[in-house]
Amino acid sequence: MNAPDKAVGAAPAWSPEPGHAGDLIRLKRLLEGSAGRFALIFAAYNRPAYRDNLIASLSPAQPSSGTAVVLDANTLTNLTGLEGWLQHHGEETSPLHLVGLDQWLAHDERRPQGLERIQGFNRHRDFLASLCQRPLVLWLLEHQIRDFARHAPDAWEWRAGVLDFKVQMPVTPLAMPQRLDLVVADREQRQARLSELRAFLASHDGQLSDRDRAALWDETGDLAEQLGEWKEAQTAFEQAQAACERLDDRRGAARVHSKMARIHWQRGEPEKALAELQTADGVFDALGDVRGRAFTQGQLADILEVRGQLDEALRIRTEEELPVYERLGDVRSMAITQGKIADILQARGQLDEALAVLHQAAAAFAKLGNTARLAHVRQLQEAISKA
Repeated sequence: MNAPDKAVGAAPAWSPEPGHAGDLIRLKRLLEGSAGRFALIFAAYNRPAYRDNLIASLSPAQPSSGTAVVLDANTLTNLTGLEGWLQHHGEETSPLHLVGLDQWLAHDERRPQGLERIQGFNRHRDFLASLCQRPLVLWLLEHQIRDFARHAPDAWEWRAGVLDFKVQMPVTPLAMPQRLDLVVADREQRQARLSELRAFLASHDGQLSDRDRAALWDETGDLAEQLGEWKEAQTAFEQAQAACERLDDRRGAARVHSKMARIHWQRGEPEKALAELQTADGVFDALGDVRGRAFTQGQLADILEVRGQLDEALRIRTEEELPVYERLGDVRSMAITQGKIADILQARGQLDEALAVLHQAAAAFAKLGNTARLAHVRQLQEAISKA
């Protein structure tokens, strides 16, 4: 087997960022103190060239432990490939720097192997440690270090150090597209806004922070959904969700899960829709977000009502959704929910009860000055009265 590695030579004329001096000293001490034995070190970075210079700068400080070796994970097919490499080279005393992990460990719905490899580190940690009698430095993006802590907790417990070598990136302010008011925008305006977002993201996605990226992809998904572009909406929401996960924004990710549920439902995938809702509901529950839970419970009731499960839909509306809006004093959401309760009661033939609930909703919309919804409620009242 040809070893896919390269020896790091003498460092060029280069100096690290002043803010990294402390972590660089710590790394040198960890490598020198761990020569000839396994030590797992996590190093965060965001610029490959800077990372390479850091690694090169370490070699002269380790004459007793040999020249550091860099191994590109992308030359390995899987975790078994890493184990095979270590069987040939793991007993050398020089430090091993594993790079290329930003791609090798990347994971989403289309690339599950990245997460499988992280979890594999957890399952194979004893075997890897027995093969690797040298300090092992994993060069990772910041969110991937969080992935390790979350998905490989046992391997994470073995860490000898977590170091930060991220470089402050110069940011050129972007002229962000002004968000469209979807309440008053007509179809033509929404289509124009969607085209604007497509062009902006195609040109500037790589320059955006994850916070802005999540917001713009989320809006793109909302617009695409409203225009009936289900496939585009799903892709946009997946991008927004990935950005939220990198930010460790659990609430934002849960909101996107609830939107993905709508898309799956529209595409005739009810089981996927229910799975998305369960995920979102679980996160909102863990966060103590009662409004978020009420919203997802309302979506669940929508699905159950369409499927003819009227008793359970009514229970959710009256016991799980409406009381939350009452406690929050959210009159608008209360009135909307009351309208949906009236729909279920009408479908069950309970016309008097439906009219009583619609009377409450009409009073709320009148108080709010929402003439459009008030007119709709009065039409329902008239139709039920004539039935």
